[in-house]
Amino acid sequence: MIILRFLRHVLNGSTDARHALARYGGKVIYVDAPLGPIVVRITDDGFVESYTGEAEPSLIIKLTADVVLNWLKEGELGSKGVRIEGDAQFAADLSRIVGKLDWDYEEDMANIFGDVIAHRLGKMLRGFGSWLSSAQESMKSSASDYLTEEAQLLVTPVGVEMFIREVDEVSDGVNRLEKCVSAIVRMRRDNQENIDV
Repeated sequence: MIILRFLRHVLNGSTDARHALARYGGKVIYVDAPLGPIVVRITDDGFVESYTGEAEPSLIIKLTADVVLNWLKEGELGSKGVRIEGDAQFAADLSRIVGKLDWDYEEDMANIFGDVIAHRLGKMLRGFGSWLSSAQESMKSSASDYLTEEAQLLVTPVGVEMFIREVDEVSDGVNRLEKCVSAIVRMRRDNQENIDV
């Protein structure tokens, strides 16, 4: 499996992360990834291997495409797009271990393509991440503008303020009307009592 080979490669270059991971040898992790589920077991030497046994996973990690987008934008794996269920202490330690992973993808590409092309590819990937970030913000802004201005499905902040002001005016009017009605009822009752006497 390509992902496991990739993890083995990254762990080979991250001795600290591998030693920390070795403490959890035997633990099973179920990863619900966008391209399909992956079940792995941590080995006693701090690597991960494919697992097909019956043991219950210690952690269930649900990933969305945001994880990859965040990595492209920030250059690190963050918590955006990740939901974790299971052993909380193991999850916290695993998060710290993942933080220790040190993969220099430009160096790996340099071994294949050479230094100049690897640097340009790295720059392109970082630029692509920035572009994705700005495109995402632009899409949010455009969608917001469309939903508020064109389709009028969302209310603008000015519209909310006007609505609140109008509700306050109606509430004040109802209070004044209630006082007037109460005064009229009182006057009629007083007049009725005077007639009865």
